[in-house]
Amino acid sequence: MSCRYALMERLIAVQQRDGYITRAAAEALAREFGLPLSRVYSIVTFHSRFRFAPRGEHTLQVCTGTACALRGGQEILQALSAALGIEPGGTTPDGRFSLETVACVGACGLAPVVLLDGEVHDRLTPGEIGALISPNGQKNSPNGKKRP
Repeated sequence: MSCRYALMERLIAVQQRDGYITRAAAEALAREFGLPLSRVYSIVTFHSRFRFAPRGEHTLQVCTGTACALRGGQEILQALSAALGIEPGGTTPDGRFSLETVACVGACGLAPVVLLDGEVHDRLTPGEIGALISPNGQKNSPNGKKRP
């Protein structure tokens, strides 16, 4: 087994256990594999599955694929970012929501698409983002817009 493969396996295990990669975990893995810390960081930042901060209780993933982009996905992302007060990749200070982008969710015919905790919400408009999150930060499901 290659060192890179073994490091990836250990990073995955840490991510699953802790929910994100802490600096201390990255430093420990760098020592364990005899690598510079910058090498561990380069792997963690390259792969979108890894995070350096804990995720929120709820995760919003906005599709940025071509179909979603052409049908208003960027505007939805901007509206969610403004409503939550965070940039993509961030988590609200209260830990309730994380906002992420994904390259494609494979639901192009339903564009634009947002995943809320893995549930597909389709054909959204920026004005409908309140149907996903309430003003007090609670998760909501818009009627008729949710697909399992």
